Amino acid sequence: MVYLKINLMKNSITIIVTLLLSGIQFPVFAQTKFQTMLNQIAGLETYLKSTESVYSTTSKGLNDIHDAKNGSFTLNQNYFNSLKSVSPAVKNDPKIKAISDLQQQIQTVINNALSWQHSTTQLSSDEATYMKTVYTGHTVCHDVLLGARRR
Repeated sequence: MVYLKINLMKNSITIIVTLLLSGIQFPVFAQTKFQTMLNQIAGLETYLKSTESVYSTTSKGLNDIHDAKNGSFTLNQNYFNSLKSVSPAVKNDPKIKAISDLQQQIQTVINNALSWQHSTTQLSSDEATYMKTVYTGHTVCHDVLLGARRR
C-alpha cells in the first residue's frame, strides 16, 4: 500500500514537472494551487519517511524485548531443571538407602493398618480418612526419596 502511494506521488510529480518544463503557462491562481499541492506532496513524503523510521525503531525495540524475555525464561527454566537432578553425593549416600528402607517399612505397616480397618471397621470415618491422609503423605515422601536414589 505504501509502495502504491509512493509510485502515485512519483508519477504525479513527473507529470507536473513535465508540464512546467514544456512551457505551458498557467494562470496565477492555478500556479498558487499547484505550488500548494507540491508543498503538500513534500510534506506527505516527509511524514512517510518519519513514519517508516518510527515503525523500524519500534519493531527493533519489540524484537529486543522479545529476545530478552526469552533469554530470561530460558535461564530460569535451566535453573529449575537443574534442581530436579540429584547430586551424586546425595544419591549414593547410605543414609538415603536407610531412610528409604524405613519408609518402605512404614508404608507396609500403614497398608496393613488400612486393610485391617477396612475389614474390621473399628475406626470412625474421620479416623480412617486421617490414616489415608498420613499414608498419602508418606507415599509422596517415599516416591521423592526413591526417585533421588534411582537417578
